[in-house]
Parts: sequence; structure tokens; C-alpha cells
Amino acid sequence: MREFIFPISFQNKYLIYYWYFTLTFCLPFISSYMLFTSTGDDFWVINGVLAAFSLFFFVDSVRFFILHLLGSSAGYIFFKIDPLENTEIISDVGHIGYIYLFLLMVALFFFRKREKEHNEKIEVMQLVGGAMAHEVKSPLATLNMVAQTVEHILEKFTDSAAKNSSHKNISREDYEYLRELGKDLNKVSRQGIETVNSLLTTLKISIIADDKSKYSANECILAALKDFNMHMDHSKKINLKVVNDFTFFGSKHYLKHVIINLLKNSYKYGGSKVTITITVDDNKIYFRDNGVGISSEDIPLIFDRFYTKGRTGTGIGLAFCKMVMDDIHGSIICQSKLGKFTEFTLTFPKI
Repeated sequence: MREFIFPISFQNKYLIYYWYFTLTFCLPFISSYMLFTSTGDDFWVINGVLAAFSLFFFVDSVRFFILHLLGSSAGYIFFKIDPLENTEIISDVGHIGYIYLFLLMVALFFFRKREKEHNEKIEVMQLVGGAMAHEVKSPLATLNMVAQTVEHILEKFTDSAAKNSSHKNISREDYEYLRELGKDLNKVSRQGIETVNSLLTTLKISIIADDKSKYSANECILAALKDFNMHMDHSKKINLKVVNDFTFFGSKHYLKHVIINLLKNSYKYGGSKVTITITVDDNKIYFRDNGVGISSEDIPLIFDRFYTKGRTGTGIGLAFCKMVMDDIHGSIICQSKLGKFTEFTLTFPKI
């Protein structure tokens, strides 16, 4: 219901706090308050334990202790404000509380073990993934350098040079084949390097950019379109509308890759006939296409790391985009309807 109750501006800034409030109210507060006001019914003891279990599923151990302490304290305060007439209930609650705390500590022991194993798996994944990405990046960079060298040499190989005696064994067909091969190698190696760079960035906890400064949004988009059209000429299907250009503080390099990632996704899932409209207005960039769209069930998951429904996808593109926007204290949200459109809204903080 949050989509109907709260505006987008509220969700971007305060949704996380509303989420914590909801968890605290529904789980530790209600269960604790009813435990104090009940007549020692075992139902509320079980309810309190299950509420603690449920809360730990949603947050880490630190937030669990904070939220549970706040909720339980608030429940006790509300109970003291309007206590029941039968004061003997309080002593019964005290005995039940000991049982409740014992079960809670047992639960935390097993949950802490699970959380530790989960964190160890993430650390191993980051270590192995980072090492593999670095190992793959080195040969890709060498391949890209060789491809550029071959392409540079073949550019000098004119028709007259092909007739020269020193080149008499190279036919026109072989020359054209080598030229196209150099271009393909250059294209594939550059795409591979970009993918590896995105993977390395996504595996990190935060982004470290060395080119942070004030940039024009229109300038970054034009640079991204230029790089994208070097490999795929879709310029006629991309409409750029600059209603009101703005300046942001961040990384031009990373924002370019955000735009390129969104372009690639549109053509990958929307098909070659898809048309894209990029609108710049009021510290926002609207990226809209008329492709196949995204289902409402998938939208909450598309920014998660390694989440993909495609057979050839890596699931790091949109996660990378979110990391870049979070790094500059901005946001990226998605709205879509199946068979009609998909729109990403990039919101930048005002300088």
C-alpha cells in the first residue's frame, strides 16, 4: 500500500525508517504489550518468541537488539500507563519473561551462527569473484591492445599497398576479413572489460571514484551516447530531450556507464525495434523505452546483486547503477507495465 499512501519523494528519503517502525510496532511492541496485559496465557509467550524469530529474519543482529529493545520497552511503558486491576498478573508475567528470554537467547545463538556463515560466504564470493575478474581483465586488456594495433595497421593498408609485391599474398577478401576481425575483437574486448569493471565495482561495498566533480547531465549523456553508438548505431532510435539541464556532483565516468547499462538492457530485452526517450528535467533523468516491460513481481528485485531472468545476463548491471546513484546520495527507481513501457528515473541531489 505504500505506493498509494506515500509520494515518491517520501519513499526515497524516509521509507527505510517507516520500515523499521512497522517492524518494531508489529513484532516486539505488540507481542510484549500483550504479554504484559495477558493473564499468563501461553499463547502470548509463543507469540513473543515467534515475533523475535521473525524480526531476526528481516534485520541483522545489531538492528535486532535495538528494535527489540525499543519495542519491548514501549510495550512495558504502555502497560504501566494503564495497568490492569489484577496486580498478581505482573508476577506471572515475570516468570513467563524468564522463559521468554531463555528461548530468545537460544534462538539468537543459532541465528548468529547462521548470520556468521552467511557473511563468510559473501566474503569468499567477493574474494574469489574479485580475483577471477582481475585475472580475466588482464588478458582482455591485452586482447584489446592487440585488436587496436591490428586495426591501426590495416587502416594503413590501402588498395595500392595490396598490389605491392611485399603484400602480393594478401587478397582483397582476406584484407576485408582481417579488418572486420580487428573491429570485432576490439568491440568484444571492450565490452568484456566494461563487464569486468562493473563486476569489480558491484562486489565492493562502496564506490571509490577519482574523477568526482561538477558535471552537466546533458554532457554526460551525450558522452555515453557517443561511446554506445561507436559499437551499435541506434542513434535514430534514441530521442534526447533536454527540458532543463542541471549540474550534479559525482563521477562522469560512472554515470556514463549507468546510461550505457540502461541502453544495453533496453535493446537486450526490448529488441532491436525498441525506441528510447531520455528526458533531462529538474535534477532528474527519465529513461523510458517502449519494450516488453517488467512484471510487478520482478521490479522489487531488479536492483539486487546477481538477480537476472535472462540466460546470458550477469545480474550486475542494475545493481551497479544503484550503487552509483547511492554513492552521490541520489536514487534510481523503476516503473513499468508489461507490453507497454519501462521507465527508470534517476534523481540527483541539488548542489
